[in-house]
Amino acid sequence: MIKEKILAVMQEPKYQPTDLDSILAATKIEDYAEFTSVLKDAVSKGEILQSKKGRYGLPVHFGYIRGRVIGNSKGFAFLNVEEAERDYFIPASKMGTALHGDIVLAKEVSASGSRKLEVEVTKVLERNTQTLVGTFAKQKQYGFVIPSNGRYAKDIYVSAAHFLGAENGDKVVLEIISFPTENSGPEGKIIEVLGKTGDRGVDILTIVRELNIQDEFPQAVLQEAAIIPEKIVYLELDQRKDLRKQLMMTIDGEDTKDIDDAISLSLLANGNYQLGVHIADVSYYVKEETPLDKEAFARATSVYLVDRVIPMLPPKLSNGICSLNAGEDRYAMSCIMELDQIGKLIAYELTPSLIHVDFRMTYSKVTKILAKDQELIHEYESLVTIISLMQDLAMLLRKKRLQRGSIDFNIPESKVELDSQGRAIQIIPRTRTVADQIIEEFMLIANETVAEHFFWQEIPGLYRVHEEPKAEKIENLRTLLAVFGLQLNKGSNGPKPSDYQVLIEKMQGTTQEKTISTIMLRSLQHARYSEENLGHFGLAAKYYCHFTSPIRRYPDLIVHRMLRLVANGKEIKLSQRAELEEKMQRFARQSSLQEKIAETAERDSVDLKKAEYMLQFINTEFSGVVSGITSFGMYVELENSVEGLVRLASLTDDEYDYIQEKMQLIGRKNKRCYTIGTVVKIKVTGANVEAKQIDFELVGMPLIKKNIIPKKKYVENSQPRQKKLKIEHGKTKSMSGTRKKHK
Repeated sequence: MIKEKILAVMQEPKYQPTDLDSILAATKIEDYAEFTSVLKDAVSKGEILQSKKGRYGLPVHFGYIRGRVIGNSKGFAFLNVEEAERDYFIPASKMGTALHGDIVLAKEVSASGSRKLEVEVTKVLERNTQTLVGTFAKQKQYGFVIPSNGRYAKDIYVSAAHFLGAENGDKVVLEIISFPTENSGPEGKIIEVLGKTGDRGVDILTIVRELNIQDEFPQAVLQEAAIIPEKIVYLELDQRKDLRKQLMMTIDGEDTKDIDDAISLSLLANGNYQLGVHIADVSYYVKEETPLDKEAFARATSVYLVDRVIPMLPPKLSNGICSLNAGEDRYAMSCIMELDQIGKLIAYELTPSLIHVDFRMTYSKVTKILAKDQELIHEYESLVTIISLMQDLAMLLRKKRLQRGSIDFNIPESKVELDSQGRAIQIIPRTRTVADQIIEEFMLIANETVAEHFFWQEIPGLYRVHEEPKAEKIENLRTLLAVFGLQLNKGSNGPKPSDYQVLIEKMQGTTQEKTISTIMLRSLQHARYSEENLGHFGLAAKYYCHFTSPIRRYPDLIVHRMLRLVANGKEIKLSQRAELEEKMQRFARQSSLQEKIAETAERDSVDLKKAEYMLQFINTEFSGVVSGITSFGMYVELENSVEGLVRLASLTDDEYDYIQEKMQLIGRKNKRCYTIGTVVKIKVTGANVEAKQIDFELVGMPLIKKNIIPKKKYVENSQPRQKKLKIEHGKTKSMSGTRKKHK
């Protein structure tokens, strides 16, 4: 890539800003027109700067910092710079005309007596807010929209001509038509009225609109989906393996409608297992460059919110012809594997197939059958032996995976239950069952098998990569772990995945188990998609991709499309390869970006409903565990997974110092120490649904201990009398991404 070559030259330690011809010579790029076009584009985006003398360099060469503004409701902001060790502080007075999300150039300024790296915005390079959601405050001839996202510290002016019928207090979507200048604030027009604050579904719809997630399909996409038959048209049976006589089942949640994987299992004459993982052949129906494909690429993933699912594909496909519904013939891509008695892969076959699912099973039914539920054993008599065999193989695969060093984080999850009006009425722990583990292990081995096949066959594709943790985060983690008497093995090349697993097992059953696991998880890099095979650190896997969920993930669809391209011995032409590799880069970037947006939406929807749920418990006392320490207070997590903030200002018994590297608050006089895992008693003092925030106040003090607070013990007001706490621990959260927590 031309741009990468230019940046590589400028990133060399001895580089000094120079003229265009010198850069051209250094990069050895032959296409002058393309070179100048790329350089001009980079300059327009502020990635490269041009001096008055016509010399080019990175912003840092001219004393500037390029980054993204992260706003705060109090008016100040932070400048986030890629690859930088920390963010820069932007005082409200030095924000200029920048808004949250904007890409800007800034200069570092001195801050007398401050330890913060302080910068001043000098130029807005790119506006990243076109629309936002907020509450309309109506006056007679004008109004204001107060952004729901508190990071936008400025209200947006709206003239009467742009009200769109909105009334005072309505939730609205606003388009910015004039950005702030030195002399005036931002102005916008209302383009959609969502409804009154408090109306059913408006709160979640606000999150959807804030993140610009499309919840309706364009007409062209719906028209294309409409003409796809509801039943299979048997046109390519000679190109598919007919597996309809094999006993197959699906295992999913009770409310799952988009079923994309089926499994078959048998014992071979040699005593080995033959495991079939059969995945919906979405690529047969979603052809490249069609409206369906373009929309799937734009969405890249289905979004699972607390009260709705926003699918990647129209329901006609996702719940219909693509879904592996029991009793129906379906096209699939099958990964058929032979595994020996210790779970080692002996042979495999990847093939387009025709399948017929015999049974639509659920996690709860399979778990009950394995627990000897006689009623279900009688109802599914023909499946009892094969389900038992599935458990045996899954446990073999799990044991083998953990032996190689795969990390198994023990982070509990929960589900918020809503009533018919969409209000939160209960928070239910989400238990990871044996059936979940069966599906997880089978999907993992299929994903690894396909990824290794792609690698050795040199097929352009998308890998799911999880790179090694960065050195700085490892050092911070080691410092924190030392507070609890824990040590992360260094090793000659840094810690291995197995070193994390050793600590997880050591923490099992303690009050710090979840919070320490969460901190260890945060020390790792975020998994992403890449056209390169970089391995998966968390799974300790050399090869990994996503193959098993093409109904809800675009990368899986691309992997299927590439398998179809090389099916039956077909080869990729040399002229195709370069084009395909460039496409994979684009697919990887879009899929990784949209995944982050979907994760934010899912997390926000749950946090919002948890805040709504806690409204009924204002002034109620609970026991909880300190889950995080910051300079402004500490977060406490309750047994029901709700997390709230105890503000530092509310700790009036002493003045507390924040020890960042150890994540502690220590009283100056009484030496009371709050740290991760400290058991405390709190009172709920507030719940802001729109801000997704819950406020706590301490009503009981912990034991004064240097390190770990004893498990399930709590001392009120520092007296020796002890109360027993019931601490429930959830099950492991998967690192693999093979299944969503719900569908």
